[in-house]
Amino acid sequence: MHIDPAIVSLLAQALIALLGLAVIWLTAKAKSLLKVQAEAEQASNLDRQIYQFVEAAEQQLKNGDPGGTARKQYVVGLLEELGVEISAAINARIEAAVYDLNLGQTQ
Repeated sequence: MHIDPAIVSLLAQALIALLGLAVIWLTAKAKSLLKVQAEAEQASNLDRQIYQFVEAAEQQLKNGDPGGTARKQYVVGLLEELGVEISAAINARIEAAVYDLNLGQTQ
């Protein structure tokens, strides 16, 4: 059985093209997964920073700030110094950190 060299060449070119597409697709998927992982890590780091800022505000300002306004401003100010834009989501994270801190103090 004899296979025409033109067909072999065509099949090889098609296989190379398919492998190239597979590499492009895999690279795009890997990049997407790495981006998601980096964003999750960044969010986790921000949550830790917020919690630390809330703890510091509690430690430094609790006695003179029964309503918590000065403590909240302290945390917001520290976040703004880091370049964090204070959005509704960031405010929710601050409130969650305060809740967690208060929950830990009552147990």
